[in-house]
Amino acid sequence: MGGNRLTLGDIVAGNAVILLNFLDIDFSNYTIINNWCDRLMQREPWQKTAMSTESFEQFRRRVRVLIRKRMGSMKEQSRV
Repeated sequence: MGGNRLTLGDIVAGNAVILLNFLDIDFSNYTIINNWCDRLMQREPWQKTAMSTESFEQFRRRVRVLIRKRMGSMKEQSRV
């Protein structure tokens, strides 16, 4: 990871780190991770497929709805 070639590790870890950035997790104290993420985001393929802030907010809303539904069904099951 972090080399000249994009690896599966870069893709998997990169998605996680970028999602954490959307959640306002601060990586400024982690220079190596921060620099790696900056390099990753400069790659043309990454830019073409990057999630926008608007897309992330839609994703966040969907996840919240799914969690509420799941929690509701778990409450229903616990009553039985």
